[in-house]
Amino acid sequence: MQISKQSLNPKLAKELDLALVQLVTDLRSTEETADVLKEIFSQTERVAIMKRLGIAVLLDKGWSYEKIKQNLKVSSATIASIQDRMGSPGLHTAIEKVRVNVMADSLAEKLSKMFSFSRTKG
Repeated sequence: MQISKQSLNPKLAKELDLALVQLVTDLRSTEETADVLKEIFSQTERVAIMKRLGIAVLLDKGWSYEKIKQNLKVSSATIASIQDRMGSPGLHTAIEKVRVNVMADSLAEKLSKMFSFSRTKG
């Protein structure tokens, strides 16, 4: 994943950020959200976001850096970056939503199984 070195006009960046937030806010179903996310984000971007969410959930559950690294195939630096933001309102909300909608225990188990399966298959 690479970002252009050309900086975006700050006013335009703010408007686009607001447009993205409004888009996400207006999505009404899981199917609609999945369709939009598939079209807006590349597969690489989606995986990066999924891993960041997984890191936050697993850190919240008390998993060690080593166990997270093994299961999610991420670096210590990536985990530390998420760890530094664990008290933020945004990550707190994301973790709570996962707990309510998916239940963190179930997600952690699914992540473990999914990454164990992909290792044995490849």
